[in-house]
Amino acid sequence: MTLAPERVERILGPVPRVEVLGTLREAGQVRTVLVTGLASEGRHAVVMVSAPAVRWEALVPQIEASLETFRMEAPTHGGLSRRAAGALAGALAGALVASYAAWRRRR
Repeated sequence: MTLAPERVERILGPVPRVEVLGTLREAGQVRTVLVTGLASEGRHAVVMVSAPAVRWEALVPQIEASLETFRMEAPTHGGLSRRAAGALAGALAGALVASYAAWRRRR
């Protein structure tokens, strides 16, 4: 499969992005493909939309509205911060040393 690019554009606005629009022949059908790269601080997303070429024009307003409202959400990992992990490791190491010292006294 080969994508024949028709338009490459950098779009500035509420959601800055780079768009590559092209056509693709697959199994005798011509499809229009839009590949969009969206970036934010430390993260990025790639969105790909593909539709039969005969339906593309009808879908353009919905696709543009969707891209204009796309938002990168902040990471929501529930992991420990480095400081908390360090404190936990220190506490565990201290407990291990105290446990070893108590064991040695009992022997």
